Amino acid sequence: DAICCENEGGVPKGPGTICLGMQACCFPDGTCQDMDAICCENEGGEPKGPGTVCLGMEACCFPDGSCTMMDAICCEIEGGEPKGPGTVCLGIEACCFPNGTCNDIDVICCENWGGVPQGPGSVCGGMQGCCIPDPDICLSACVNADTLCCVNEFGGTPMGVGTACGDDADEDGIDDLCDICEGVDDYVFCFMVCDVSWTPCETDNDCPNGESCRPSCDVAIPTVSAWGVIVLTLLLMTAGKIYFGRRRRMLAG
Repeated sequence: DAICCENEGGVPKGPGTICLGMQACCFPDGTCQDMDAICCENEGGEPKGPGTVCLGMEACCFPDGSCTMMDAICCEIEGGEPKGPGTVCLGIEACCFPNGTCNDIDVICCENWGGVPQGPGSVCGGMQGCCIPDPDICLSACVNADTLCCVNEFGGTPMGVGTACGDDADEDGIDDLCDICEGVDDYVFCFMVCDVSWTPCETDNDCPNGESCRPSCDVAIPTVSAWGVIVLTLLLMTAGKIYFGRRRRMLAG
């Protein structure tokens, strides 16, 4: 009876109402209580169905990468992904994925989705062409990646906003965006040299103070010693051709 309910410290829910049974009740703040469905609704909660029970607060990742602390059952019903007992949201930062894309999402969501967090305060920089160094040639491999991911995850050089991989005009297997020696074989003609002294280098540390290690094709012309090897090789090939030609004629005679 309503008057008995009030005297016992309860709240009457109106004529004709009946109790509906205990179940999990999710509230807007992410908390959950096991309570009767009609009481849940009247308290501003959302009943989660017969037989459901609250599971405990934990980090919940949503498809947009945001994270909210809420009960696991409320998380799932709201379209999120619970991250396990004891987990907590860690904060938004840039997250690089293996395909070069980047999203500003919570750290725990980033790691659980196979990404690499880029550190507190980091933000994605935008997709562009990224040239990745090769040990045998100058900048060669080209991937489309976020600026931050290009540098931190691929060890590459961002080529500028609006750039993209995809063209190979001289058909040498190297994307035009990263092709230092256009029209020639980069595996032979591309070298890293200090930009002033023109001494071979691998990094800026190999150059005198103030100089930078840069790719160049200007050292592609053979040296005197290299021309000597080339001429000697041609002479030997010519002599061999003459010798075997005469031998064939002698055998034929």
